[in-house]
Amino acid sequence: MQQGLILAVDDEPLMLRVIKDTLEDEGFTVVTAENGHQALERLKASPQAFDAVVIDRMMPVMGGMEVLSAIREDSTLQHVPVIFQTAETSPQALREGIEAGAYYYITKPYDETTLAPIVRAAVQAYTHIKSIESLDSVPLEAASVVEKAWFRFSTLKEAKSVVWMIAQHAADPAPVTVGLMELITNAVEHGNLGIGGATKEILIRQNRWEEEIRRRQSLPVCAGMTVAVEFDATQDHVSVAIKDNGPGFDWARQMSKTVNLQNCISGRGIYIARTVSFDKVSYRNGGNIVEVTFEKG
Repeated sequence: MQQGLILAVDDEPLMLRVIKDTLEDEGFTVVTAENGHQALERLKASPQAFDAVVIDRMMPVMGGMEVLSAIREDSTLQHVPVIFQTAETSPQALREGIEAGAYYYITKPYDETTLAPIVRAAVQAYTHIKSIESLDSVPLEAASVVEKAWFRFSTLKEAKSVVWMIAQHAADPAPVTVGLMELITNAVEHGNLGIGGATKEILIRQNRWEEEIRRRQSLPVCAGMTVAVEFDATQDHVSVAIKDNGPGFDWARQMSKTVNLQNCISGRGIYIARTVSFDKVSYRNGGNIVEVTFEKG
């Protein structure tokens, strides 16, 4: 089964071959580039074609951070997930990359068993974002004139139109779209369905995450489990509250600046929300309500 088209970028031919072989063994199609300039040429030639980029952070000619910056500044490429593979493992370097828009970090020496699951998780997340972006072509004026609303839904599919509508009120819709989808995904999978970070890590490595979400949602114990979203754009900023039916969680640890994102498949959602997507993120009621604010467009 074809999993997606991946651009692999590295100045070391042996490493490029390892990436290509590993991902092709898992069903991905892989196009390669030997430096950052070549990578951007391939991306800009076919901006809608690629589902993820796996790139070495430290390269001559043009490094991974420069490529990432160019991708995030291009409206046709800005949501394409970029996965750094690097020997630079300092917490500061990891934070810089994630806050600049990198999706995940894979550190050298190379862990082949981590590469494919991380790429798969990135592609799945990008698929959700692309389906939200596709709503931009729908001539729906109501999204921009609604100033206050309540929404209630059970599935991630139902959430997408809600995320799109709310993001239309943002000064910069792109990071808000990503952040809302991350937090709502947490509310559905963790809050309502009880899929914690360790379990999610296993499910994604086994390529069973979406299957397990559907299975749990069909269980009688999960019947009636919903996510409620309150949206308010009547002030000088936009506020959103997301509430699930779960018991809460240790949100303080997840809000910590020392969270480890190195070689991790899960656990990035809250970090992205508070550092990239929103002006403010706060939890209450033991963690099953999260409130965010962002600049109004």
